[in-house]
Amino acid sequence: MSLLEDIIFSDNPSIWHDFGGTSPGYAGITWQMMIWSIITGLLVFVWMGYNLIMFKHKEGDPEHKDALKAGVFPHERGNPRIEITWTVAPLILVIWLTYISLAPLDYMWDVPDEEETDLVVEVTAVQWQWIFTLPDDYVIPEGFTSCGKFNETGVRQQNMRTTYDCLEIPHGGIIRFNIYAEDVLHAFYIVEIGVKQDAVPGAVNLLRVTPTVVGNYKVRCAELCGLRHSQMLADVRVLERSEFDSWVGVETARVAALDTPEARGEQLYQTQGCIGCHSLDGTIVVGPSWLKLFSRQEELDDGTSVIADEDYIRHSILYPGDQIVKSFQNLMPANYEEILSEDDIEDLIKESQYILSSPDILPQLEGPNDDF
Repeated sequence: MSLLEDIIFSDNPSIWHDFGGTSPGYAGITWQMMIWSIITGLLVFVWMGYNLIMFKHKEGDPEHKDALKAGVFPHERGNPRIEITWTVAPLILVIWLTYISLAPLDYMWDVPDEEETDLVVEVTAVQWQWIFTLPDDYVIPEGFTSCGKFNETGVRQQNMRTTYDCLEIPHGGIIRFNIYAEDVLHAFYIVEIGVKQDAVPGAVNLLRVTPTVVGNYKVRCAELCGLRHSQMLADVRVLERSEFDSWVGVETARVAALDTPEARGEQLYQTQGCIGCHSLDGTIVVGPSWLKLFSRQEELDDGTSVIADEDYIRHSILYPGDQIVKSFQNLMPANYEEILSEDDIEDLIKESQYILSSPDILPQLEGPNDDF
């Protein structure tokens, strides 16, 4: 029932609010599409049922005068009025639905030039991560901190110009996204806003968004792109100044209560793309699992082995191509030396130690993944 309720009383994507009203307004695009689909479906199935019942031929019934006979051309018994009706009526309906759809389509297709926008965001799609880069001349508001790093006291700092799986944009501004992919086909899709654009290697596709509703949105990849396709997610936050101040206060209090290296390491694991390649439960995806990582003996592709101690983990983060674990490829980005500070790396090392000693993780160590 909840699924049916969501379908009937669903909200229009936010960019459609200016194009025919919002749900539950019956003039909204979503409502009109559904209502006309129901009416058309009822007409078709009622007419089919009528013909199946009224013209059912039973054994022993006399042969109908219009029955097909070998060598006899069938008699035409047309009705011009009916034929004109079933031709003109669907044509009018299709023209109307096309007309009410032109406004949001024009909105998405008419991407303004960079000089006419409030913010241009370069979006890079890579398995399985979204990377957002802001222009060098864009002044990041002081309240934009939800994608920032933690300082030594556990408080988030102002966002960097390049963020991973997280983007903060101003409410009411014209935002232009320049979208491309580094490896395979992806698709930048924000369901709640109602925008979608392909990310294609070797090409830049454009998308514009004017966020009219403050809130948190989720970017999803709508193009099957590999093992972690369903987890290729990013947060997009649309906030106003007053919302920033309130959010910063709540976030500061929350982080202060979790001001430990392990907690900061968990945040880095989530925000720096580690989650896309390294599981915490022993599942093997793109890279080795972090389950029981610390002090584990790793066999390398050159036949040697190494103990995963602090030095090894630090070296693997900074120089991922030097010591490749056997059976894995060198797919890890090589720029973490520029992205992560020494404190960040220490926090990630503490996180790997925490995974080994956490009561929530320990029960999994006796499971089928005990060989990892």
